[in-house]
Amino acid sequence: GKIAEETAARILAAASKDGAASLRDLVAHRPATMRVLRDQARELERQADRLRKLAEEVHRRAIERELAALFEANEQDVDLLRATLLLAKLDNDELDTEPYVQMVDRMAREVEEQAGDVGDAEKLDLLIDYLFRESGFHGGNTEYYHRSNSYVNEVLDDREGIPITLSVVFLETAWRLGLPVEGIPAPGHFLVEYRPDGGEGQLIDVFGGGKFITRADAAVLSGRAIEEDQFKPATKRQILLRMLANLLGVAERERDAAGMLRYLDVI
Repeated sequence: GKIAEETAARILAAASKDGAASLRDLVAHRPATMRVLRDQARELERQADRLRKLAEEVHRRAIERELAALFEANEQDVDLLRATLLLAKLDNDELDTEPYVQMVDRMAREVEEQAGDVGDAEKLDLLIDYLFRESGFHGGNTEYYHRSNSYVNEVLDDREGIPITLSVVFLETAWRLGLPVEGIPAPGHFLVEYRPDGGEGQLIDVFGGGKFITRADAAVLSGRAIEEDQFKPATKRQILLRMLANLLGVAERERDAAGMLRYLDVI
């Protein structure tokens, strides 16, 4: 039958204390003790689950608000690096993004110090050498579809990534050096293009170690024909949306319904 409220209260009071006396009191009320404690455990688990979900919702909405604030700026003023780091923080609320911004600032300074007064073409060569030869950034062929490959902080830590995240690192470092580069949203294989004033653009495959490639090469990398409009530069918003689409695809493959909803909400 139903346990009296007074008995249940006494059991819970005893359970909140340590010591032999409280344990004796609990034993004395067995089997009521077992029912009350198990009911209380289930209630606390429900409360904990609700609070965890609430914390996740608050975190997601805070990230959405920060992203929205970043994209209120004009295209040239949008901070793509911070936006992509916020995307990583969406899945890791303990991530401190600022050290990674400082890391990219430092990398750009080191290239600038090497470059001195050289022109853009020479500076671009120095950047490619610095990132892919000296620093060891490279395309990751193992666990290509792992979620961490879409987190720019982990790409900066491990020096390994997929075409779009390596492109973000390349673009943000190049922009700090004043180089005219853009992201090119080729299907299946994101690229970078160097666009000098008055000169012909040069495609760069950052996943392939910063190699200069032709449009025919780009089609081979993509595994399909590429339409002319797919060689148009991607906006920073489009880059972030493509990264979200990648994460959504990984969540779908992993049958992670909560992750899918999280990415769809941000999209």
